[in-house]
Amino acid sequence: MFTHTDVDWVLSGIGSNTKTKQIEQVEPVEEPAAQEVPNWAGYEYPLAFRFLKETDAAILYPVMKRSGNAVKGYIEWGSDVASWSMNDLAKWVRACANDDLPRCHFLFSIGTEVVGIGSLAPFKHPRDVQVALWVAKGHQGKGIGKWICTILEFYAFNVFGYDQLFYNHDSSNRSSGKLPPSLGFEWVGTFDDDKHAQNETGYWYSWKKSRPEDLPPGFIETGEFGDWEQLRFPWVGLV
Repeated sequence: MFTHTDVDWVLSGIGSNTKTKQIEQVEPVEEPAAQEVPNWAGYEYPLAFRFLKETDAAILYPVMKRSGNAVKGYIEWGSDVASWSMNDLAKWVRACANDDLPRCHFLFSIGTEVVGIGSLAPFKHPRDVQVALWVAKGHQGKGIGKWICTILEFYAFNVFGYDQLFYNHDSSNRSSGKLPPSLGFEWVGTFDDDKHAQNETGYWYSWKKSRPEDLPPGFIETGEFGDWEQLRFPWVGLV
């Protein structure tokens, strides 16, 4: 199963001035062979991810219909997702795909199966963001939620350059509450909020992580993605 260390080797070399290095080389250098990526445990493919696209409604529709009853418990937009038509979902996907930063969304898949969605969303201070994610029905309890959160953390700190990453969940959502301490998030406290979903109590728990001090400036400071726009992982999703 993948860990933070896997993220490090997957992203090794990104951020360096590769064009300059190629000019300085007298002899051509062969690119290293891509490291083989193991299949996700219990599946025949590795877990892949990419940014959500406007055209993703068709592949998300059966997943949303299947997961509707599970999603509506603790996700605001999931209250009536089980009754959405294809047009309803297409409008939602287009809106998500065109959200402005810091709000952004990633689609996670294994082979041809969509297994979840992870998002970054604004939270209080302009330099802080929060995690939002869901794992599709039939794929829970397999470590996928942890990997989604790991990718969101990487993008929040390394790519965008936000200072704090928060993980907030309703106090009654015990399943969600197991994730932040297992990934090193620190307990912050509690806060009250309006009820937005069927099972919410309005009493929330909050956890956070701080950006490592040794990271270079991110997008919110430079206004440029630089090499991140060319970022490629050694496994490619089939959706």
